[in-house]
Amino acid sequence: MTTYIDSNTFGTWKSWASRLLRLIQLAIFIICLVTSVHVVNAQEDDPAQLTDPPFETTLKTTYEVQPDGQSHVVQQFAVRNTSPTHYLNQYTLTINFPELQHIIVKNNGQPLEAEISSLQNATTVKIPFPDQVVGEGKVRNFSVEYDTPDVATVANKVLEVQIPPISSQQKFSNQELILKTPFHFGRAVRVNPQPAAVGIENQFIVTKFVQPASQPISAFFGEQQVFKIVLRYNLENNSSSRGLAQIALPPDTLWQRLYYHSLDPYPNELKIDEDGNWLASYELNPNTAVSVYLTADVLLTLEPNQHAFSIKPSSAHTKSDKYWELNQKNLQLINTDLNTPQKIYDFVVDTLDYSYDLVENGNAQERKGADGALQFPDQAVCQEFTDLFIALTRRAGVPARRLTGFAYTQNPDLRPLSLETDILHSWPEYFDSSTNLWQPVDPTWEDTTGGIDYFHHFDLSHIVFAINGHSSTTPYPAGAYKGSNLETKDVEVSFTDQFPTTEPSYELHFEPEKLFGIVLPGRYTLNITNQTGQAWYDIDISFNSQIPINYQRNNNQIKLPYLLPYQSLKLPISITTNSWQPNQTTAITYQISTRDQISQSTPADFILPTGPSIVTRLSEEIVYIGVGLTALSGLFIAGSVLVLRQKR
Repeated sequence: MTTYIDSNTFGTWKSWASRLLRLIQLAIFIICLVTSVHVVNAQEDDPAQLTDPPFETTLKTTYEVQPDGQSHVVQQFAVRNTSPTHYLNQYTLTINFPELQHIIVKNNGQPLEAEISSLQNATTVKIPFPDQVVGEGKVRNFSVEYDTPDVATVANKVLEVQIPPISSQQKFSNQELILKTPFHFGRAVRVNPQPAAVGIENQFIVTKFVQPASQPISAFFGEQQVFKIVLRYNLENNSSSRGLAQIALPPDTLWQRLYYHSLDPYPNELKIDEDGNWLASYELNPNTAVSVYLTADVLLTLEPNQHAFSIKPSSAHTKSDKYWELNQKNLQLINTDLNTPQKIYDFVVDTLDYSYDLVENGNAQERKGADGALQFPDQAVCQEFTDLFIALTRRAGVPARRLTGFAYTQNPDLRPLSLETDILHSWPEYFDSSTNLWQPVDPTWEDTTGGIDYFHHFDLSHIVFAINGHSSTTPYPAGAYKGSNLETKDVEVSFTDQFPTTEPSYELHFEPEKLFGIVLPGRYTLNITNQTGQAWYDIDISFNSQIPINYQRNNNQIKLPYLLPYQSLKLPISITTNSWQPNQTTAITYQISTRDQISQSTPADFILPTGPSIVTRLSEEIVYIGVGLTALSGLFIAGSVLVLRQKR
């Protein structure tokens, strides 16, 4: 059967076919147009470059720390499209570690070439993707793994882990961080933020954190660290007269304790100043030079040292001073809302940029002070961070001081040392009224490490050599006593295994007092010597005798605020009666206690002659008159010298 189509019907079909063809052509044009626009947009679809990227990203990071401190890091990303018209073209990741090794990038488990660029204290990994994962809800999975020595510090039996926050403009919808540390270090004694879980896996302690992207992670495995220090102080007297030189020795603080093995030569005087410094004074003959050598162990702790001599803040710790200029214009222009140490600390970290060029070019010696730090915020080293924090903190009425010394670092790019003397470091501390403690902080290292928290959680690496509070410049730390024409290494620091365990030990000795060569009955000088290399505090000497022993009008009791390592004190005491009977004696025993414990009692009695009280009172008057005449004579001689010098 043959079917025929009339011309009218054929024409209608042809018209519809033509229209359909035009519609198909239009659809193809639109698809091509959309596709070309989509590709152009895709070039911008790097979440690190977009303020509001159309993606949801989850991240799982595993840090596996080896016994030597090297860490293997694996970061697993899952990026889900939240838009049907965008896909992930590339991903840029900034890692706050400068020394990355064995970097491997994988896309869906397959190796992928990435562009790696190293900065001063960070590494950028730019990952271009060869394929397109298009469609809302589609997920791209990729990973970055590497080795780094900058996550963990292993020193003796102490492990310290510091993980900076992720440097990314992108917010993670979900993040998990797993820290694996060798089992023999045990569980962390201090960790921040609080982990979600802690467990054991093979030979590792596994600490799990949830959503830690915006904050750093600090974990300490071990409560204390011990260093050995060897210091040299070069002292000179280039004048033609006898001179006095004073140096600052490393002191006990709330966070460190010292044990002196040797101090040679021993000073003529040793004392604690108003900031807690241990000041040693040496008398130098004309035109002479002396080198003082100190060998000591330093114990650093995370908990406050209950043995330390506590220095209370005074008005001097909130006053203006050179380098801490409270009335300078630049300082006054700063928002007065900076009224707490935390706000001030954050402001300093955000405002100043550490200048590695200054250190490398040897210009870090030019201390700018707080005002100079604000004028040149991109030319700061540790002393500018410190000075600005102190000035702003004092302006807020909070006591603040400067600490100078040594800070142990494995990577000077992340944790630089930039003082001009023997590559030392400076950092501030403020008085926390809520805890009644001086609290050290380090804004320099928070800036250079990319956000590791040195405000709430300090470390076991900072050794204090000197404290500047009443003055912004003195005393100087070890390493600053070079002498003329001396290029020497005067600071040596190393680890040691154990801090010496010792008990207080004292030696007491009575010497009869003489006046013009004549023994004064009942008048003695008590020599008390600390026989250990450790300082002891709140020393109470109680005597037991039939006749009262008088020291500063206290009968049978002597109270001393401290005795420093190997320090000897001479204390005037009297043992008197109202009787004129000659050749009277009294038996004396004693007991010594410190802040912590009863430390020593005498193994044998002292048998000492006594004296009548009236003789003691007369001898005191004679002594006072003699001292007054000597002082007048000294003033006369000094005045004569000044007149002679003026005439010259």
